[in-house]
Amino acid sequence: MQTGQILLFLIAPIVSECCCGKNTNTSKGFQQDTKRLYYRAVEGEVFMLPCNNRKVTWFRIGESPGEQNNSFECETKFFTKVTHSGNYTDGNREQFLHLHVVSKASLPCSDPDGESHVMLKLNTGENISCPGFNCNDNSQVTWYKDSKPVSEQNRDSRSDNGLLLLCTVNEYDTGVFFCDRNIIEQGVHWTYRRSVQATVIAQSRANEPPHIVHRKTVEEVEIGRSHSLVCQVHFPFELQFTPDVQWYKNQGGNKENRIQLQVDKQKYVVLQELLAIDRHQVTASTQIDKVTTQHLHDTYTCVASNNAGSSNVTISLRRKITVTHPCLVGYPMAFLVVVTVLGLVLRRNWLELQLLIRSHCQYGKRLRDKEFDVFLSYDSSPPTAEFMIDSPHTELKAGCPLISAEPVEFELSRILEDCWGYRLCMIERDLLPGGVYRDDVETAIQRSQMVICVLSPDYLSNANTLFVLESGVQALLNASIQKLLLIQTGQTPTRIAQVHSAVVHRALKVLPCLVWTSGETDTARSSFLKSLRQTLPPQPVYKGSHKQG
Repeated sequence: MQTGQILLFLIAPIVSECCCGKNTNTSKGFQQDTKRLYYRAVEGEVFMLPCNNRKVTWFRIGESPGEQNNSFECETKFFTKVTHSGNYTDGNREQFLHLHVVSKASLPCSDPDGESHVMLKLNTGENISCPGFNCNDNSQVTWYKDSKPVSEQNRDSRSDNGLLLLCTVNEYDTGVFFCDRNIIEQGVHWTYRRSVQATVIAQSRANEPPHIVHRKTVEEVEIGRSHSLVCQVHFPFELQFTPDVQWYKNQGGNKENRIQLQVDKQKYVVLQELLAIDRHQVTASTQIDKVTTQHLHDTYTCVASNNAGSSNVTISLRRKITVTHPCLVGYPMAFLVVVTVLGLVLRRNWLELQLLIRSHCQYGKRLRDKEFDVFLSYDSSPPTAEFMIDSPHTELKAGCPLISAEPVEFELSRILEDCWGYRLCMIERDLLPGGVYRDDVETAIQRSQMVICVLSPDYLSNANTLFVLESGVQALLNASIQKLLLIQTGQTPTRIAQVHSAVVHRALKVLPCLVWTSGETDTARSSFLKSLRQTLPPQPVYKGSHKQG
């Protein structure tokens, strides 16, 4: 008796190894010519082209790169069509592959669809059949899981007579298995590749009752509106799945006095744990068309059952508190948004806003402690004929005619001082030589009531005149002067874009401006001088003419 036990102990591992040991058969059958490959597939099945130890893209011969179905990445799965049949080559034209996709109707014998899909129970021994194996005389099949041969995987498996025997199914067995058969037709060696879609399922737990996933026992509703009651249930996985989910209304909250409600819709979803199907999820809902106060006194129960038992959950309805005065929340929020937007706009355009206000609003009739009425700034380079006064006919008043062939800045100084009695400050005439230019200019501007800049074409490209303009802008912002007036000549707008000073560039867009164009009529000139007079201080610092000698 003891000897028999010892023999049984020694024989058992050998039997186990023969039935389901680690597969040591690594033969892949005959090897095709690696430069010319022939593959056969069945339409509608998952297929992938080989890589042959390097990543390649197979291009169909005779098609341009823009055409459909013209290329496939190796070891990339796709569903075959009869139109995929044809000759392919790699990018370097070192390998050639002929693919023949046969229609299912042309298969030599019955090929049940069940062979292309299989369910494997987790943690058990299962087998997978090679589709169509019994339709031909075949002695050997090579199995692949995706692109890797099963024989090279670190697992217990065997290949026997067209069957792949998996000793222990794990969750990673979900996926596509390929079985390659080697056939010879008219001297051509073909690889006949079929696929099987495997799905791993958990062990049947039909002895467990369903579980209702419901976080709330009280739901808020609005009177007069519709409301949907939803019940979500998890059932243990079963191959023969017959769920039962019902809704009941308990009148007055009494479960003994209940009415079955119509389940409007049930939704079935298969849930997975890792890669294995673990349970079913069923969602059942019923609709209350119009909620009334009576519904608040009733309760509602969802009951889910299977062969192992049942589970239930009861919920009640509560009136939802709505905001009766939305203005208490909406209006302050809207006001806050408007204030925020206005604040951002003001912050972005604060400089322009200050210049507009200070340019168009008079701060008193005359600034005190001022020595000059106007600081006149212009480009002192030789003027062109375009900016000469070219008509002697217009007169401002008796004794003040416009002189012909006179630069406009010189004519302005004569009009302002001799005719209108204002006191001017001009850099070339009134600033003493030998001082610091920038300091002298800023001091002279501070001693004037306003600044006039004659924007000739070269004014905006002259560093000295640009400094005067920028100093005038800063003085206006600091309320040191009353106004800053621009007199624009013909080509000035084309030069504004060339100004690099951000302050000057922004100021030029909003400062008041009069336009002087050569060749104007007497009426237009009179209108220009009238507008100029309106922008000047109401009263000169000193009455009469005060031209500096």
